[in-house]
Amino acid sequence: MSNIVDPFSNNMYASQQASLLEAAFGHCLNLELDQTQMNAQRMGEFATTVAASISDHYDELSAALPQTERQHVVERLAEDNGMGTRSAVVEYLSNAYMFRVIRDYFGLPRQDIFPQLDIGGFLAFTGNGSIVASPPEDDLKRRTFHYTRMPSRRISFQTSSQNGGLLGDVRVGHRLKATSFHTSAIQRLLYIPASKAGLFETIRRSMIASSLSVSAFVSRVR
Repeated sequence: MSNIVDPFSNNMYASQQASLLEAAFGHCLNLELDQTQMNAQRMGEFATTVAASISDHYDELSAALPQTERQHVVERLAEDNGMGTRSAVVEYLSNAYMFRVIRDYFGLPRQDIFPQLDIGGFLAFTGNGSIVASPPEDDLKRRTFHYTRMPSRRISFQTSSQNGGLLGDVRVGHRLKATSFHTSAIQRLLYIPASKAGLFETIRRSMIASSLSVSAFVSRVR
């Protein structure tokens, strides 16, 4: 079991750390997204604003991170990818915040598990900086998996798709295991019910655009 703790997961909403984070993010939380004009580009622009806000509030946000989370997530992120601690904190918290924004914006359930036999879809962000997304579909033995790696890592932005079946439930804190590949531990998960299948591609592009914008901002502040 991984020691990853998402500062915006249900498990931390009642904690002191969550309260500190909420206070520091106050003006970001009050920014409104225009639902009549939302697209991936707009979400990317919003992500840049979020990253800039996190950078501006670095001291208080960094101090609010639990020590275990700093050691097992942020410091490892910095070491594995040649990043400074400040850049790692900004990237980690920005992506965490944008997952929350996208989940709430599209009305997705708050859950940290995707059952293996669910015909819905999901989007997972892994510890090595990859986004793995699978749309809702009926043939569970031949799911489509879209794989994207963010450019803030040591290799360039990459994207590909392949088919396969899940070998177990998809859970936050665990590796995603499929017949054709395994991933590093999942940091965050968006569950996309079958009833929202029509939103899948918009959600996927929004998350990729957000993470690309965060990566671009981080690369400038290193």
